[in-house]
Parts: sequence; structure tokens; C-alpha cells
Amino acid sequence: MAVKEFELDLRKVTVLHRSNGESGHGLIVMHAISEKEENDILMASLEVDDKGKPVGKPTYVIAGKEFKGPVILAYGEMNLKSPVCLDLIEKMPIVSPEVFGNSNWMPSNYDFARRVVTTLDDGVVRWSQTWDKVKWFKYHYSLIGNPKRVIVYRVDGHDLEKILKVLGEE
Repeated sequence: MAVKEFELDLRKVTVLHRSNGESGHGLIVMHAISEKEENDILMASLEVDDKGKPVGKPTYVIAGKEFKGPVILAYGEMNLKSPVCLDLIEKMPIVSPEVFGNSNWMPSNYDFARRVVTTLDDGVVRWSQTWDKVKWFKYHYSLIGNPKRVIVYRVDGHDLEKILKVLGEE
């Protein structure tokens, strides 16, 4: 039986997790950052007083939106073969295995490096659900082009539209 391959379109931003809680519609998003943006985030998180104690909650500007506090789950260079990165991914709240049907759907037979889905000759993409955080992260990481540096952070749903405009993805 013949097979067909489809390359998925690149995105600038991907949503790793959605939640509807008492505090509102929350998202965990990921996108590429530059080395300068990485350094700016690092410097914001290092603000201390003259005794070396952290001064309040750091303020971050991410994609034109100002955030205070611990909204960043991860940032910097990404090496998906590093035990440190893999451990960090495993600790992220990006998959909820206790909720069946929690939107953790990804194409079956997906090649992460090439962003290609292989189908049978009928051309129909088959989907499968995953609760594997690393696999889910790798899928989304590939959707933004496997960049050298990324940022993963929490954002309210109503702020996502502004962030998408700033990043040029509407």
C-alpha cells in the first residue's frame, strides 16, 4: 500500500495546555526567543537588594506583554536529549492524564524532525491521544520549527490575542 506525506505548517506560537478554572481561562504557551530576550529574562529574575535578597516579583516583558511573578515555566536553549531538559518537561503541567479527551491529540506516524505526517494512500491523517509529556512537548516544539531557544509560560486566554499580534501570528 502506498503512503503519502504531509508537512505541517510552522507556527510562531503553540498552546501546550488549556485550562478553564475558577481563576479564568489559562493557557501554557511556547514560542522561540532570541539570545537577547533570554538574557533580558535572566536579568529581570536576578534583581536583588543590597543584601542579595530578591526584590519583589520580577517583571518580564514577553511578546509585548508585561508579567509579574512566576509565570515562566522554562526558557533558554532546548536540548531534547539532555536529562535536565527532559526532567524539566516532565515537571511541567502540560498534560492532564486524569481527564480523558483533554485535547492531547497529535497525528499518528509523526516525524518530529521533519514535521511530516505519514498516511496511508487514502491521505487521511490518523490521530492519537498521548499523555506522554515529552512526546507532547516534542510535537509542539516541532510545530514552531525546533528553535534553538524557547520560552514556555502561563498566560490568561484574553492576553493571547495581543501576544499573537506582537509575534505576527494572527
